[in-house]
Amino acid sequence: MLGMEVDVLISRSSSLQFMAPLADTREQLNALVFDGFIEHTGLARLPRLVVYLRGITHRVERLADNLGRDRAWMLEVQQAVELYTAAGGTLPLAADPEPRIREARWMLEELRLSLFAQPLGAHGPISVQRIRKSLGY
Repeated sequence: MLGMEVDVLISRSSSLQFMAPLADTREQLNALVFDGFIEHTGLARLPRLVVYLRGITHRVERLADNLGRDRAWMLEVQQAVELYTAAGGTLPLAADPEPRIREARWMLEELRLSLFAQPLGAHGPISVQRIRKSLGY
């Protein structure tokens, strides 16, 4: 249900100046919640998935506060996603990825939390450099 609420919030927040960040949040949502997402996510990670969805909500609700900062953070996330996909990762996560890809996939979400939704708290220190290292670059 939370996924539908996030989708509605993104749809209501449409504004030309927010198009890029909203498109990014929609892509994030679609990579988290899709047909079969529970199997791909794993039961152990489902509680954290709720936090990631709340992180999207937090970001959308605060877009107007500092759009420039959001865009800078979005570039950082895009850099991490490019590293992840170059290493063979997919969004959404494939059914049975190798362990380093699975770990990096969830690191991407923790990076988003650390940038866009700090009050929700990322699990441990996270950065593009840590994602790069986990992928073996």
